Amino acid sequence: MAALVYALLAAATISLSSEGREVAAIWPANAFLAALLLLRSRSGWPVLLGAGYLANVAANLVTRGDIQAPALFGLFNMAEVLIVALALASKDADSSAGDPSVVWRFALWAGFIAPAISAVLGGSTAAVFYGQSFAEAWRIWYVADALGLLICMPFFHALLSGEFARYLGTLAGRRGRESALVLSAVAAISIVLFWAVSLPIFFLIELPVLVATFRLGRSGAKVTVLLVSLIGTAATAAGYGPIVAMSDDPATRAAVLQSFLAVIMLTGLPVAAILAAHRQLIARLSVSERSLRLLAAQSPVLLLHFDRQGLCSNAIGAAEPLLGAHAGALVGRSVEDVHPREGRRLRAALLEAEAEGRPIVVELPGLLPSAWIEAQICASRDSEGGFIGTVVALHDISVHRNRAQAMAKMAETDSLTGLLNRTGFMRRLDDQVTDDPGQPLALALIDIDHFKLVNDNYGHLVGDQVLREIGGIIMAEQAEGCIGARLGGDEFVLLFPAASIERAEAMCQRILRGVELIRVDAGEGMIACPSISCGIAARQTGHRSGSIMLDADRALYHAKAEGRGCIRRAETESSMSLLASVV
Repeated sequence: MAALVYALLAAATISLSSEGREVAAIWPANAFLAALLLLRSRSGWPVLLGAGYLANVAANLVTRGDIQAPALFGLFNMAEVLIVALALASKDADSSAGDPSVVWRFALWAGFIAPAISAVLGGSTAAVFYGQSFAEAWRIWYVADALGLLICMPFFHALLSGEFARYLGTLAGRRGRESALVLSAVAAISIVLFWAVSLPIFFLIELPVLVATFRLGRSGAKVTVLLVSLIGTAATAAGYGPIVAMSDDPATRAAVLQSFLAVIMLTGLPVAAILAAHRQLIARLSVSERSLRLLAAQSPVLLLHFDRQGLCSNAIGAAEPLLGAHAGALVGRSVEDVHPREGRRLRAALLEAEAEGRPIVVELPGLLPSAWIEAQICASRDSEGGFIGTVVALHDISVHRNRAQAMAKMAETDSLTGLLNRTGFMRRLDDQVTDDPGQPLALALIDIDHFKLVNDNYGHLVGDQVLREIGGIIMAEQAEGCIGARLGGDEFVLLFPAASIERAEAMCQRILRGVELIRVDAGEGMIACPSISCGIAARQTGHRSGSIMLDADRALYHAKAEGRGCIRRAETESSMSLLASVV
């Protein structure tokens, strides 16, 4: 079938356009074969090229009665077809993918490189065997093959691939009526320009063709150009129209007509490809937006788009749980109005994201006291790098933050008494010493007297209960402004921020009296009655955390040495007071 169609196309064009020349002025046969190759796997190409070669030779033999030169013409034509197919096989030559670059690739190889190469070979053969001018033969061959490929190959490809059939299947209802109206208008204008007018104004058909391209799409554009081609060819062949008035030479008429058709083809196809790519992009964006809205509706995430002035232009997602307002109600609001309590901070983060060109992450309090929101902020820019707005993604991190806080608290808490452990206390002590160097500060170390005997005589369970009881007394004293902790074993510590040593001593006296009232049932009629010793120190000028702890430890040593169950101040405090009185 391929050989038969090729032979018929070749014989018809040789008969109608050669006019005594050995090179035809019109040559669509190669376009048919190249389109067919692109629709077949490469394993089938040799058979099709062989059939095309035999059809080419047969057509030349029938129309010219010669075999020697046509045998070479057939080889050159097959070489041209093979070059085009190889160059375009990786990308569809018909730009069906909606990529304008494919159209220009097609124009380069089908309209310039491949026919230029075959024209050199064909023109040389015509000059050697028939004495025809090489320049003339090359020009006619090149124009015929190049324009034949450019004009006819998209039509054959669309026809053989079923594109036209699929397009006709979409012409129903309003779309069908619109297509019929547009094509009728193009046909009417073409008839007037090619049949009724002799002035060379046939290029005015370009505007209706572009309109048809915009309205009917890529396939409709091909149908439009095909319609113009049929009308223009019929008028020119019948001796009517501006092309006939331009020249008496049939070859020149054919070249002008083909050039005109190639121009409108190469004008319409890139536009159609761009429109197809644009429609595909819009479709993908529409699907992405619907997917994003569905995802946002099912998750505690809110996406906000702010323009260059900081006004919310779009809001998608769970706005009510995060900001207490419906997403639609946020549109048009400023950054400050979106989150009234943290609006200024959010505005500063937006400006930082714009200035630094990197994502910014901030944590903001939510509506509830324990709620927290994380805002991920990213600046949006156009293709030229200009700032066009900001995208803010908000999501609830309350569970994560509260869990992290709970774990941090657990890491600094003594599991037995609920007080701070050594790590937690030392961090707070360092903060107090560093942050408020001029403020008074007192510290007390507490030891349980003879605690080892409690464990030995009553057991560790009773010992733990004693620790809990003392821890409870210290915990209650924290309401007065001190910070209590269990350093380990039977050692406790209290920190008195912004308090004098006298006030610290008064608090320790209350703790001492409270411990004296503790009675822990040890079983078998035994009662554990603990007591404590306490050493107090005040911060001296230049003292660090370790120095204060050391002074308090020395005071505690003196309390134990003087009989336990008592409170003693650090000697440094009394020494400094004495020195101050002397001065």
